[in-house]
Amino acid sequence: MKHVLIGLIFLFSIQGVLAQKSAKLSGKIINPKGDKDYLYKRWVANGRIKVKAVDSSSLSKNGSFELKTTVDGTEEVLFYDGFDEFIMLMSPGDKMEMTVNTVYFDETIHFTGKGSEKNNAAKDLALIKERYLQDVRKMVAEDEIDTVAIFAFQEKSLSDYRKLLEDYNREISEMELVIGMFEAWVERDSRLMKKSMRRRLAVEGLKYKKAIDFSGVNLNGDSISLSDFKGKIIVVDFWATWCVPCKEEFPTYKKLEEKYGNDVNFISVGINCKEEDWREMAQNEGFKNNMFIRKEQIEQISGYEVNTLPRYLVIDKNFNLINGRAPKPSSGELEKYWR
Repeated sequence: MKHVLIGLIFLFSIQGVLAQKSAKLSGKIINPKGDKDYLYKRWVANGRIKVKAVDSSSLSKNGSFELKTTVDGTEEVLFYDGFDEFIMLMSPGDKMEMTVNTVYFDETIHFTGKGSEKNNAAKDLALIKERYLQDVRKMVAEDEIDTVAIFAFQEKSLSDYRKLLEDYNREISEMELVIGMFEAWVERDSRLMKKSMRRRLAVEGLKYKKAIDFSGVNLNGDSISLSDFKGKIIVVDFWATWCVPCKEEFPTYKKLEEKYGNDVNFISVGINCKEEDWREMAQNEGFKNNMFIRKEQIEQISGYEVNTLPRYLVIDKNFNLINGRAPKPSSGELEKYWR
């Protein structure tokens, strides 16, 4: 009898510990895109991010779900509905309810219940960060950039954001993890912005100077160079087979080629993808002038700072660079360089 009592006491003790470490998330998804939700945990091992599913829940007819996990202290957990995700914090004893409308996923997430305060704060911080990034992108996208104004805006915005982090950290408990995450973002963003601006200014410095020549292969496998097309205005489109925005611009790019191809050389340049994939896509799209730059030759275009795709160049008849970050074809602004 004594051994049975000891066993029961031990069992109840274990159950009590597990109950203390458990955290629950239930809620409702409006306009669900899938039929299941998931909770994931992430960690870094050997320099790589590892991800593991810890629970999943099928949605009811009205979009309701229920998920749970065990946590040692406050931990970062990833909520995923199969299409969108949200990084949240869960602590032992949390019992939260979440509502979200997938039409505006991040903007409509709202938490109630135990543990909700820190996650509503995390959502606010994420949205403010995104608004700041959108404002900076608009400033950087201007044809004539004002670096003084951009850096002043950046420093003011990041200073205000740091103050906001301090306020949240002081007023809301269990925020250390998310505060640390956003503090790291502030420091990283400051470095990346300065680096991006240096790259932009480097390309701006090439304006009205001789364009940087580069070579590749055409669809026949023959060597071909950009300078082979001088004598006419040249439009270069850097793209990759995996790049969705690149492919979205193809129809407009082809219309421009068909309309102005007698007076302008449109060069379609594939980079950062497999040559056989490029060859198939280029043939299917039917571009007039095609080039592929292999990995071992990609350093040729480093001076153009092609860090995002698609990317467009405009070069004049004398092979001088007019614009190293030309507008997208769909903007309706590209043809102003030769009309």
